[in-house]
Amino acid sequence: MSGIGLLSRQVLCELRKEFQQYRGLWMMPVVLALAPVAIAVIMAIFHTFWSLAAGHPITVHATDFHLNAHEAYFRSNTDNSIEAKVTTASVIGLFATGIAPVVGVIVTGLYASSAFLRDRRDQTILFWKSLPVPESAVVLARILFCCVGIPFAVFCVQAALVAFSSVMIMGVFSLQNSMAGELFISWGNLFSFLWSWFEVLPLAGLLIAMWWFPVWALLLLWSGIMRSYPLLWAVVALGLFAAVEGIAKGTSRGITAVWQHLKGEWISDFVFAKIGNGMSHVPLVAMQKEKLPTQMKVDISFWSAVQAHSGEMLAGFAIGALALVAAGYLRRRAGPL
Repeated sequence: MSGIGLLSRQVLCELRKEFQQYRGLWMMPVVLALAPVAIAVIMAIFHTFWSLAAGHPITVHATDFHLNAHEAYFRSNTDNSIEAKVTTASVIGLFATGIAPVVGVIVTGLYASSAFLRDRRDQTILFWKSLPVPESAVVLARILFCCVGIPFAVFCVQAALVAFSSVMIMGVFSLQNSMAGELFISWGNLFSFLWSWFEVLPLAGLLIAMWWFPVWALLLLWSGIMRSYPLLWAVVALGLFAAVEGIAKGTSRGITAVWQHLKGEWISDFVFAKIGNGMSHVPLVAMQKEKLPTQMKVDISFWSAVQAHSGEMLAGFAIGALALVAAGYLRRRAGPL
């Protein structure tokens, strides 16, 4: 077997171990994203029986529905319609797709900041050093868990939520004089809107993985340097950096640049520009799209978004690669704490 093939098998073996050992981490975005939909379904069932007891019969169409530039409104106190409950659950499902990546970033940060430190604390580093697995395979497996493993779990739950919401919305849209019918006007608009969600999910996940790669690599390196409380000391280090810059130069450009990178607003702009397809006729959506950067309004393709930030991405890849090399070197020399 070639050296590359052997390394690939070792990396996959290590990656499988990470999935098994830290399944609580990658499952957390899945559970927290599905929770709002589950709660909405339970509340809808409870509301149905409560409304029946209050004398409001089950109806097909929503009661007193209005659509304007700012909101879609129906009389929720007396409404006991199937349409309103299904529409509410589908909207919550779409909004819940935004929970998964946020939770994914948090749990990935917790994992990366203590990945190598855990091996030294519980002395499992002695066991791993006794195996014929190079440090490069361990480092690659852990950065892949950060950049591919957890994001893949996030993508799966997002795709499931969008599929669930799509079925619900299409069911409501097929009704005559429905809320979804007034919102989307035509099947063409509806399919354009739903397809934009399926299209943007993998692209946004890829952008987030590439954008956050240097952050995870630096946190892995940090976990190999620190002997305790890596996240706390990371915050302290950033605070000291900001204080020194403020005292020496009277500016906060460094910490501001770090914060702007972490926010990655251009990725959220890209997502909104994509999912607005099929709803340009809605005044609120049209007004929000006008606030997008000019580049996003002219060309919202994936490659144009990448090219607009290619310099930062290349610099990030270089920093991340150096951090991973340093992390592997430190782990090779490290012993138990």
